[in-house]
Amino acid sequence: MLSILIPTFNDDCCQLVKSLVEQTLRISLAEWEIIIADDGSTDKSVITRNETLKNLKGCRYFRRNKNVGRAAIRNFLVTQARGEHLLFIDADMTLVDSHYLKKYLDVQGMAPVVYGGYRVGDGSPSNLRFTYEKRAARNHSVTLRNRHPYLDFHTSNFMVERHLMEAVPFDERFCHYGFEDVFFGKQLLKRGIKILHIDNPVGFDIFETNFDFIKKTEEGLRTLRQFHDELQGYSPLLSVNDKLERFKLKYLVSCILHMIMKPLLQVCLSSHPNVLAFNLYKLGYYLSLN
Repeated sequence: MLSILIPTFNDDCCQLVKSLVEQTLRISLAEWEIIIADDGSTDKSVITRNETLKNLKGCRYFRRNKNVGRAAIRNFLVTQARGEHLLFIDADMTLVDSHYLKKYLDVQGMAPVVYGGYRVGDGSPSNLRFTYEKRAARNHSVTLRNRHPYLDFHTSNFMVERHLMEAVPFDERFCHYGFEDVFFGKQLLKRGIKILHIDNPVGFDIFETNFDFIKKTEEGLRTLRQFHDELQGYSPLLSVNDKLERFKLKYLVSCILHMIMKPLLQVCLSSHPNVLAFNLYKLGYYLSLN
């Protein structure tokens, strides 16, 4: 049995769920279920729309009154699942391939964890998230992902065997945004559990405003700082931080970036955002947390 698990927070996932149901019917999937877990959403219109999904055949909907975080809500979904194979999909993703489910079913048994990747959709160059993701996409091909399977793993689109998730759940210390998936990948490597990367992307088409993306990034950097010892080797930014310390340049670079943080932020929030300015802002913000 395949359990499709969708955590959501203020994201309307109605179209995603309906597309998944259509695919289960098209391939005559014998046993399946879709479980949606709302992690304390605050947008009442989104809540109202998502609640209608419980009326669809094969779908169950849970709403948590309190936001428990990306790790805990996924662990909750595992406890509710009945299938031996679990397919996690983020609520803000879209299906871009009519054979999406079949591609996962075709590789069942080949590896305990299978990651399909994501494809960046159309967006505006005035949107920082779109610009950043489009630039980064070149480094996320299936060939490159399989070269470093544990460093390029995300929770937005992966299939996993149920018994594995019960043995290696997401670490619920990661209650704020960021890096729970990175740490999960580290735990898989530590236990010698194989991750297979395949070309079966979901669509990444929803891009938050520049302001919201900056705030989300800052939250993620605070998470990175909190767990910096445990995430060594799993973050390029931590590698830069270590090199600055090794060459005794950290204080100097921190002072320089501190002086230009406001101009960098203005560029990031402008209608002409720049990825270099964004990366420098991230480094400056992280160094300010030390």
